[in-house]
Amino acid sequence: MKNRAREENYDMLKVIAMICVMLLHIGDDYGVYIVSDEPVYFFSLGNICVTLTTFAVPCFLMTSGAMLLSKPKNKNFKLFYKKSFFHVGLPTLLVSALYVCYNTVKLYYHISLGMDVTDTPATYFAEWLRGEPFYHLWYMYMLVGIYLLVPILIRIKESLDFEIWKKIAEFSLVAAMILWGTSSFKVHWGLEGSVYLAYFLMGDVLRTYYSRHQEKKTAAKIGIGFIILILYCIAREYLIRNDMRQYQFAFMGNFHPMVMAAAILIFAGFSNLKIKKEWHRVSEKSFYMYLLHAGIIDIMYNVLPERWNPICFIPVMLIVTFIGSYFASTVLLAIQKKKFALLLVDIVSVADLLFIRMRNRKNGTKNKDMVLVRLDAIGDFVMWLDAAKEFGQDREGKLVLICNQVCSEIASNTGYFDEVIGVNYGKLRHTSQVKYRWSVHNLLRNVKANQAVQCTYSKEIFSDMVMSAVAANEKITIDSPETISSRWTYRFAKPIYQKVITTPKEHVMEIHRNALFAGKVLNREIQSGVPFIKEVKAAQSKVPEERYFILFPGASETERMWQLDRFVELAMRLHKRAEYRELKCCLCGGKEEAHLGELFIEKYAVKEKVINRMGRTSLPELIEIIRRAEFIVTNDTSAVHFAAAVNTQAFCIWGPWEYGRFLPYTVDRQENRKLPIMCYHEAECRNCLLDGSGKTVECKQYISKRGIRKCLDAVTVDDVMEKLDQTV
Repeated sequence: MKNRAREENYDMLKVIAMICVMLLHIGDDYGVYIVSDEPVYFFSLGNICVTLTTFAVPCFLMTSGAMLLSKPKNKNFKLFYKKSFFHVGLPTLLVSALYVCYNTVKLYYHISLGMDVTDTPATYFAEWLRGEPFYHLWYMYMLVGIYLLVPILIRIKESLDFEIWKKIAEFSLVAAMILWGTSSFKVHWGLEGSVYLAYFLMGDVLRTYYSRHQEKKTAAKIGIGFIILILYCIAREYLIRNDMRQYQFAFMGNFHPMVMAAAILIFAGFSNLKIKKEWHRVSEKSFYMYLLHAGIIDIMYNVLPERWNPICFIPVMLIVTFIGSYFASTVLLAIQKKKFALLLVDIVSVADLLFIRMRNRKNGTKNKDMVLVRLDAIGDFVMWLDAAKEFGQDREGKLVLICNQVCSEIASNTGYFDEVIGVNYGKLRHTSQVKYRWSVHNLLRNVKANQAVQCTYSKEIFSDMVMSAVAANEKITIDSPETISSRWTYRFAKPIYQKVITTPKEHVMEIHRNALFAGKVLNREIQSGVPFIKEVKAAQSKVPEERYFILFPGASETERMWQLDRFVELAMRLHKRAEYRELKCCLCGGKEEAHLGELFIEKYAVKEKVINRMGRTSLPELIEIIRRAEFIVTNDTSAVHFAAAVNTQAFCIWGPWEYGRFLPYTVDRQENRKLPIMCYHEAECRNCLLDGSGKTVECKQYISKRGIRKCLDAVTVDDVMEKLDQTV
C-alpha cells in the first residue's frame, strides 16, 4: 500500500469548515430573532452567518467518515478505541470539566453583581451528563456513538459491494432527514449520532467514488452548493420576517434538504480538488480549535459592554477567535504530542527515583552475584546478546538479568542467565501506573548482588530507577550520549553509580560498543561478534513446510515503511523468475501491522503463493520462521537483527539516518555469518538522527506530502532485485 500522504483538499475543507463554525456561533446572536429597535440589517447579517455556514458540521462529519472508514486498521476494536479515547475522548472530557468550572465561576460573578439567576452549579453538571457541558460540545458527545460503531462499520463495508454500501449511505440520509424533521427527541450521549451517522457514511462513499473517478467540474459543484445555501438563506429570512415560524421544516438546519444537497456538493467538489499548499498545518489544530473557540466567544461577549454593530463586530470577533483558538491549540497539540508530557514523566520519575534511594541504601552482601539491567527495545537487545554472554564466562556467582518484558523469553532461551526478571517497560514509563511501579520496586528490593551493571547506552531514567531499587555493593553504568547526559534528570541519577565507564563519543557500531563496555567491566579484551539465538523446537509449529522467503512490510513508524505496492511488485517479480518461482512468500509482522498483510494479499495476483503470518506469531515463533527462511526483505525493524542472529540472509530497505550505529553490521569476528545487506541510497543529510540534527526542512515537507522519508522512498524495486541477484 502506498503510504497515505496528506490529503490537502480535505485539510483545506476542514479549515474552511472551522472558520464557518466560528462564524455561525458569532452570528448566532444576531441571526435567530429580530430585535425590533435594531436596524433591519442586523438580523440579515446574522442570518447570512447562520445559513451560509450550515454546511460546516455535515462536512466535518463527512471528512471524519472519509478518513476513518478508509483505514482497515481501524477495525481493530481495542486499538481504535484506545487511540480515540486518548486523542479525542480524554481531551473532550478535560475541556468539558474546564467549561463546567468556567460556567460556575461566571454564575457566582453574576450573583455578585446582583443579577437574577436560576441556574446552580448542579445545573451545569446535569448538562454535562446530558452531553452538552457547553453549547458547542453537543457535537463531540454525538461523535461518541459514531466512534463506537467505526470498527463494525469497516467490517460491514469490507463485506459489501460498493454499490450496496452507497445505497446504505443514501438511505441513511433520507431516513435522517425524515427522523429529524418529524421528531423532537433529543439526547446527546451517542444516540443522536445514529442520525448524524448518515453524513459520516456519505463522506466515505464520496471519497471512495472520487478516488476512482476523476472529474474536472470541481469548482462548479462547490459553486452550486453555495448557490443552494444562498437560496436557503433568502427563504429563511422571508419566513422569519413574515412571522411564519410554524413551518418547522424550514428550520431543520443540518438536515434541511437544501443544506444536505449543498453540503454533499461542496464535499464532492473538494474531493476532486487538487491542492498543493500545506493546509494540514492548520487543520491538524482544528480539533482543539473547535473545543476552545466557543469559550473565547463567550468571554468576549461578557467583556464587551454593549451589543455592537455586526458590520464591525462579526469580522473582529472572527479574527480574535481564530487567532486565540489557533495559538491555544498549538500549545495543547504540543502537549498531546508529548513535548510537554515528557517533562511530566521526568518529574514523576525523578521523584520516584529519589524516594527509592531513601528506601534502599547500601547492601553489604557477601555473595558474588551480578545483576545486568537492559531495558531497551527488541532489536537493540538482540544486538547486545553477543556481549551479554561474556558476563557469564567463568562466573562464580549467579548472573541475573532485568530486561524489558518483551525480551524476557528470548533472554531465557539463550541460557546465558541464571535468572531473568521481565519488567513491563510500557507501564514503567507511564506516570499513571503508580501501583505497577511500586510493585516492581518491592520486587527488586529482594535482588541483592555484589555488582549491578546498567548496560544500555541510550538509556532513559527508568533504567536508573531499576538500578536504584536493586541492592548492590557496586553499581556500574555505561556513559550516555550527549543528548541524554545533558538532560536535567541525569544529574539526579548520577549519584546512584560508583563507576561510569566511558566509551568512544564518535559513531561506533552498537555491537562493538557493547563489547568495549563488557570488556571494561570484566577487565579483559572482548572482540565483537554477531549475536546468536539458539533454536527453540517448541516454537516451530508455525514454520511453513514449503520453502519460502519472508517479506516484513511493517515498521515502528509509517514514514520508515517502504511502500506496500513496492513489496507487492517485488514479490511478483520474484515469482516470475525461475530461480525464485518455487518459493512461497511468507508475510511476517506484529498484530498492529496485520492489516498490511490483508492489503498485500488483496493486491497480490498469485494469492496461493502467500503465507500470512502477520500478527499471528509469538516472538520465539517469529524467530524460528526467520531461521528457516531462504532470505528476508524487511524495513528497518528488529527482524534484521533476528535474521543476523539465526544466520538468515536479510535485505534491509533503509535510509542512512543512523549509519554506522545499528546498521550496517561491522564486527571483529564475522565467523562466516550472513550479515544484513543494506538497500539504500546515499543522502546529503546522512546520519540526521545520529548527529542530532534531525530531519531537514525538505525531508519534513516530503514526509508531509508523501508519508515516507525521502531517502527511503528513493529505494526502488530494481535496487532490491539487484542486491538479491548478487547474493542469493
